[in-house]
Amino acid sequence: MVSHGNARPIETTPRQCHARSGGLARGAIDDRKGFIFMRRSILKSATLCAVLFCAGGALAADSFGAIAYSQSTGAMGWSHDHDSRRGAESTARNNCEQNANDCQTAIWFKNGCGAIAVGQGGGWGADWGADIDPAKYLALEACRQHTTGCKVVRWQCSGLR
Repeated sequence: MVSHGNARPIETTPRQCHARSGGLARGAIDDRKGFIFMRRSILKSATLCAVLFCAGGALAADSFGAIAYSQSTGAMGWSHDHDSRRGAESTARNNCEQNANDCQTAIWFKNGCGAIAVGQGGGWGADWGADIDPAKYLALEACRQHTTGCKVVRWQCSGLR
């Protein structure tokens, strides 16, 4: 402590100094190299995580599914976890054609879910969504455009891999 006559003593112990823009505060320890190293390490780690996360999504294969329907008999066939739309539709139609000869693809879907709703007088509608609830809702809406008394009779998800 330093005293100036009768004045109150002034404390001169070092205080923690904060870095200022454009340089270090007087008395602060020059730890910029450690800071820069740490910042680079964090950036490298974050970049690696981002690359692995994005690559993981890019490496995931698309998954297809389909529902086939026979309006004359009400027979259905479905498929899931196929590598292509063509394969999913073919499997669904083949499964349906075991019970009818007029099967057609009602809906196909990729990385999501599909549903078919049937109403009175043979009217029907089908649609798809990211998950089952939107698919069912949209299938009911599609069916209601053609008939009344619509009910979801089949739903299937593609089986995301």
